[in-house]
Amino acid sequence: MIDRRGSAARDLLAVLALLAATLAVYWPVTGFEFVFYDDNAYVFENPRVARGLTAEGIAWAFTHYHAANWHPLTWLSHMLDCELWGLDAGRHHLTSLLLHAGNGALLFAVLRRMRGAFGPSLVVAALFALHPLRVESVAWVAERKDVLAGFFGTTTLLAYAHYARRPAAGRYLLVAGSFALGLLAKPMLVTLPFVLLLLDAWPLERIGPRTLTAGRAAFPRRPLGALALEKVPLLVLAALSSLATLLVQQASGVVRTMDALPLGARLANAATSYVYYLAKTIWPTDLAFFHPHPALYDPAGFAPLGWRPVGAALVLAALTAAVLLARRRRPWLAVGWLWYLGTLVPVLGLVQVGEQAVAERYAYLPLIGIYLAVAFGLAELAARRPGVRLPFAAAAGLALAALAIATRAETRHWRDSVALFERAIAVTEKNYVAHLNLGYLYQFHRRPPRRIEARREYLLAAAIRPEDLRVNYNLGLLYRDEENVSEAIRCFENVRRVQPDLPDVHRELGALYDRIGDPTLALHHFEEAVRLAPAAAEHHSNLARLRRQRGDLPGAAAEYREAIQRRPAMTAERLELAACLEALNDHAGAAWQYRELLRLVPGSGPAAARLAWLLATSHDDAVRDGVEALGIARALAAAEADPAPEILDALAAALAETGNFDEAVRREREALERADPPRRAEYRGRLELYLSQRPFRR
Repeated sequence: MIDRRGSAARDLLAVLALLAATLAVYWPVTGFEFVFYDDNAYVFENPRVARGLTAEGIAWAFTHYHAANWHPLTWLSHMLDCELWGLDAGRHHLTSLLLHAGNGALLFAVLRRMRGAFGPSLVVAALFALHPLRVESVAWVAERKDVLAGFFGTTTLLAYAHYARRPAAGRYLLVAGSFALGLLAKPMLVTLPFVLLLLDAWPLERIGPRTLTAGRAAFPRRPLGALALEKVPLLVLAALSSLATLLVQQASGVVRTMDALPLGARLANAATSYVYYLAKTIWPTDLAFFHPHPALYDPAGFAPLGWRPVGAALVLAALTAAVLLARRRRPWLAVGWLWYLGTLVPVLGLVQVGEQAVAERYAYLPLIGIYLAVAFGLAELAARRPGVRLPFAAAAGLALAALAIATRAETRHWRDSVALFERAIAVTEKNYVAHLNLGYLYQFHRRPPRRIEARREYLLAAAIRPEDLRVNYNLGLLYRDEENVSEAIRCFENVRRVQPDLPDVHRELGALYDRIGDPTLALHHFEEAVRLAPAAAEHHSNLARLRRQRGDLPGAAAEYREAIQRRPAMTAERLELAACLEALNDHAGAAWQYRELLRLVPGSGPAAARLAWLLATSHDDAVRDGVEALGIARALAAAEADPAPEILDALAAALAETGNFDEAVRREREALERADPPRRAEYRGRLELYLSQRPFRR
């Protein structure tokens, strides 16, 4: 019988209490920062998201993948937050918290509608809302996809309860639409059609002859085959989502091959993962944002047939056998257990994505099955023994209060990046990712950089994964900044040997070999950087600079042109190109570059001075223009209280070109007095020309 005694007022009070408790427990997250682990890629360093809701951003969300995922609805959610709040991290956290609180209330409504039992439904919803295993999904902005998929997952269940009571095409469309939106938020929901089939068995009790159960406002029954057929459209949506996800993750290079992680290791980790989440449900300690996969981080110490995976498999087999044997008398045990087993399948590492063994966020929806089995099991026990109802209720209240306190304490580890990474290092072993990210934080996001701490973390990461490219690359940058050239070269060469097609590595090696006076190797690496990334202006600029140093002026000019073509605002490169063209006697080309530079940067002193000199002294009659040169040079000299000798030299040349030799002599003498010793011979030579009433020609 469905329990109809719970009034609407009581339900409303329960929902309000649940919402208030959830908000109170998690409220500190609204004052937390973004963290430098996915939050940057998802929000504050993602320009498409940070700009808010734009037509371009919406199109990108549906047509591109990023961070190894395709979840357009999640991107739109982040864009909406940025549209409303900008990059106020607290408001982004608040959105996630409100979604999670709403998910708890929706779960309560779903169970009340499906079964009607007030107490067990409230316990399930409270366990879901207040358990410490939810912290990662709520306090991590990048895990918006969890709470968003949870929202559409619970609305799908609510729509299904509505449909199951009186099946109709319009009601089914609500189910399918909500499910599709959930998949667009996170493909973890692909197993939801199987959950609906479990719910058909209990609590909906839809499986059976096409009749109504007497004495209750039952859901219409249908044969199992018909109910399975009913789920086919949903399974098609799930299959499409699974295919899209697999293709995106393979294209992103995050799917581990069987060579890297054999099937035995995957099955062993799957078995231990099931037991891990159960254990953390009972005793939620030592939670962390990343748990290293032992077969990847400690392959020598990982045994697929060791006592942990074998023991876990035996525990799973025993529990499965027990709940299946009791399925007729206590169907909630089988439904809850199979819910848990089935919904975890996509994230057990059978298809290994990334390097984690487990992640608390993966249990966001699967553990509802365990809560369901426990809450309704205790309710059944209390119903058979009325004398224990009050003690059971008191024990449940105390357990929930303890969980809420533990959850509140757990949230503090997410307050900022340092706290997050240090917590992971403290409670896990060989956490390479935590050391690497903490080092990255110290190196690039502390002002001034804390290099000693950064080096310490990188070296700890290198002790775990000495061959890893990221730690070697970051260490190379750190040693480069510390002027430790030999160590920097060693680190970058380590990266190059493993992955020789990274243009940034060749750029760094080119600069380092140039610094130690090995132009041959420097040229080789700069050329490789250009070959691998021909669209990168910086690589062309580096190659141009080195070619100019080696006297290859045509080659240098060609590379400077390539750099400027890709980034027209490169002012230093344009000035260098003009100098190369002058040296190659292409005075017309040099003059054009100087004029273009002055157009881009009005008032550029170096460009104006060089242009004035060129116009005054060029051998090319089509370029030489003494009047214009004189105007430019006079303006430059007047703008400075103590003009540089180069400006005075250019002014003297322009004066001589226009026939004003007396002032040209005076200005050249001023330049000679202020010139550095290496330039004085040039100035004396020009002074003699002006004294003899002749202009200077190059």
